[in-house]
Amino acid sequence: MLIFPIKNKYYNCFDANIISISTSKNRDYCFLFSNYFYFGYFKKGNRIISENIQEFIDKKEDIFHTYHGVERIKTKYKNKDHMLEKIREYIDNETPVMIKSDVFYCSWNVLYNVQHINHFFLIIGYTEKKIICLDPYFTTEQIIIDEDDLFFPKNDCFYTFRIKDIPNISKNDAIDLMIEGLSEYNNIDIFSHFQLFKQDIRNINYDIELSESKSIYTIPLIRALKSIEYNRRCYIELLAYIGKRFGIYIGNMIMEMEELCNSWSRFRIMLLKCLLKKTIEQKYENIENVINEIYRKECYLVNELYNYFSKAGV
Repeated sequence: MLIFPIKNKYYNCFDANIISISTSKNRDYCFLFSNYFYFGYFKKGNRIISENIQEFIDKKEDIFHTYHGVERIKTKYKNKDHMLEKIREYIDNETPVMIKSDVFYCSWNVLYNVQHINHFFLIIGYTEKKIICLDPYFTTEQIIIDEDDLFFPKNDCFYTFRIKDIPNISKNDAIDLMIEGLSEYNNIDIFSHFQLFKQDIRNINYDIELSESKSIYTIPLIRALKSIEYNRRCYIELLAYIGKRFGIYIGNMIMEMEELCNSWSRFRIMLLKCLLKKTIEQKYENIENVINEIYRKECYLVNELYNYFSKAGV
């Protein structure tokens, strides 16, 4: 089965898989990033800070189906034998399978037997007692594992993909999708969300925040901030794609968006250093200045992009 792994450090593990499938079937994929410009902070109880951060990306499967003609299908299984039987059926029909797993059980992953984090990868083939996998989030090489080493959550499911006709997407269709995504961000009280975020950063509990990780690279808050930055870099890819495909000039806003990404990156690095040294209180003025800078840039860009696309569709 020919699936060309697309490895890009800005893509999360789920996206890396569906993008690899999409490009291997000569399909575009960029519209799935249309909801990736969003930041919400919904405080619920005494959770770690990263669990209060919300990124509005739930609609991407519907978008991928409607705008790129690739439908994700869920298949339930009863036990491991049933799962392997169903996987072989799909592979025999040249259909890749996406597995929801855990990096703790992925022998090729640096966090193997170290930390539990949800993870997705592809199965593209099998031999007797062996499974052939792709994990473009980590590597472009094929991975061969024993069937017995394949982790499966009980009573869970795996995913396959149905390739349909390429949709005929007009310029106005694309603009409507962009406006819809920006509206989700515009419709919340952005100021209040950033204020709550700042308050929790100031009153951070180091023991709780660091207890969830086995290394500095897996601190939940740092991983969440990296995701925010990387989602915006994916959004830049979408802006460039729309500009090229529909002849819409948005070069200035792409540069502004890149500056926003750099601000999120600086904040993440600053906060990581403060977490490790436990110096957030001493450095809070600098931290607050960076968060305020990010807030101003987010507000400016969401309004500028919304107004621009609203006029472009007229």
